[in-house]
Amino acid sequence: MATYNKYSNSQGEFWQVRGYLGVNEETGEKVECRKRGFQTKKEATAYYKEEQKKFLVGDRFKQNKRYTFKELYHEWASIYKNDVEISTFERNKDYFNLHILPAFGNIYIDKLSPKRIQAQVNDWYPQFAQYRRLFNNTKRVLKYAVDQGYIRENPCDKVHIPKKKLSYDTIDENKKKFYSRDELEDVLKSLSQMKTKRWYAFYRLLAFSGMRSEEIRALTWHDIDYKAKTINIDKAIARGKKVNKKRTQYLKGTKNDQSTRVISIDDKTLNILKSWKSEQSKTLTKLGFNIFNKNQLVFSQYKDNSYMNHSEPRNALSKVCKKYGLPMLNMHGFRHTHATLLADAGIPLKNAMERLGHKDLEMTLNVYTHVSKDSRDKSAQIFANYANF
Repeated sequence: MATYNKYSNSQGEFWQVRGYLGVNEETGEKVECRKRGFQTKKEATAYYKEEQKKFLVGDRFKQNKRYTFKELYHEWASIYKNDVEISTFERNKDYFNLHILPAFGNIYIDKLSPKRIQAQVNDWYPQFAQYRRLFNNTKRVLKYAVDQGYIRENPCDKVHIPKKKLSYDTIDENKKKFYSRDELEDVLKSLSQMKTKRWYAFYRLLAFSGMRSEEIRALTWHDIDYKAKTINIDKAIARGKKVNKKRTQYLKGTKNDQSTRVISIDDKTLNILKSWKSEQSKTLTKLGFNIFNKNQLVFSQYKDNSYMNHSEPRNALSKVCKKYGLPMLNMHGFRHTHATLLADAGIPLKNAMERLGHKDLEMTLNVYTHVSKDSRDKSAQIFANYANF
């Protein structure tokens, strides 16, 4: 008995099947098969029937071919790429090529033991902050092998994943995830001293809107309503495949349904954007670009007026921070800063969630727990005044 379901993603519409095959005589456990990525229901049905035949003749776990982890990965990847965004696939492909395949690629999957994987996880743990992601990707590929009947069980199920220990150094390091109000003011003031207003406008918008960097890089002037004082957020820039060793970029939808939103923006930020638009118009006109195109990006590369590279804003901020001796934050740190200042300002949690485009309240609540020092100091004084003894 099998169930067939149609699903869709950014790559198109596909079919998946999950079917009961019988009971494993050795273990007494039920055996199922499942697979995604079929173009038609007919293909999914044919796959299930073939798996039934294999099970009945007892060769589901007696494959003629032994798979190395690398061979298995390529088979799995051909299906996985249809289920996720290109940017997600490319990012995970880098994890495999740089770390996972060098570790397991040449090992036959039926010889890949929990002990071997545990040793590798222990090796990754002190070296890479993303050690859990490396393990989870490894586990995902081996789960596919179990689903296909190439191996009986997933060796990753018996691997212990170490928890990140919080030493004094890491606790102190974790504190710098956002700017205080005064730090943000110093950073923006320093950016405003630059010859171009480009980066002042970029980081002012990043800090005062709570938008994601990839959302700002996809923003067009048509998305900004000066009269209503709002910004329409319905797209983002993602990293695509490498072409001639250079990473491409493409336009995609927002991270989730809640991320497609319209937010209000303050007068000063709008005026800074107007000033930047005037400068940008002069520069692009000299370079021969049509600035009246409604799809004109608010921030673009000058050389070809295309999507700004994700590293450009970071490099510009790094130079300014080094010049003025200011603390450096990554792009997400500005979004965290905005969320923290919303909490300090007493903005209700639900309002902040909608503004930030979070999927649920828990995500916003996690950020709201990182209130600033000013807010903590105020809390102590407010309590003392209330207790009054």
